[in-house]
Amino acid sequence: MNYSKYIENLNRNVEECKSSLYMTEDRIARIGNDFISEMRSRGKVEIEEIFPAIRRDIASIRRWLKAVFFVYVGAVVILILNMIWGIPRLLK
Repeated sequence: MNYSKYIENLNRNVEECKSSLYMTEDRIARIGNDFISEMRSRGKVEIEEIFPAIRRDIASIRRWLKAVFFVYVGAVVILILNMIWGIPRLLK
């Protein structure tokens, strides 16, 4: 069977998730569930065949979002430390 159309749709949805910092895990899971429902309704594939790929994609999105979050938190911490120690040095 040719799954390329469905895989392209899934990849497009994954890229949409990656491009949006405000994408929640619920929305990511919903995209995966929509894909699974469509595949089941067409009777094209068993869920066991496609689920590992979806799980890997969601895991990679979670890692990407965590990385962005930690970079953001690190930048805020650096700015706060700079305000605490940088401004008194300028006033001396």
